[in-house]
Amino acid sequence: MYTVTFNLSTSKPIGEQERYAETAEVYVDGLDAQNLKKVIHFAGKEGQWITESITFIAKKDKHGFNVFTPGLSNGTATFNLKTYVNILVGQNALKQWP
Repeated sequence: MYTVTFNLSTSKPIGEQERYAETAEVYVDGLDAQNLKKVIHFAGKEGQWITESITFIAKKDKHGFNVFTPGLSNGTATFNLKTYVNILVGQNALKQWP
């Protein structure tokens, strides 16, 4: 069993028309994404780092770490919105449990 800790933020270029991301979904590849994914909500936290973690049981030697940003507009998925999400996975971000 492992826990991976990471930081996310949403940003946008100064003076650009793009919007901040409203949410981001983070999950470990190869595992049940619906039960293990973290949904991060950025409303009121634009430009701030948010620390989250996911605990999982590894099913193979290597797993990918995925970030998906559905473009939401008033709760309706619109996949053509351009948004920015930053992710930081720092040193010692992965912890193995006995």
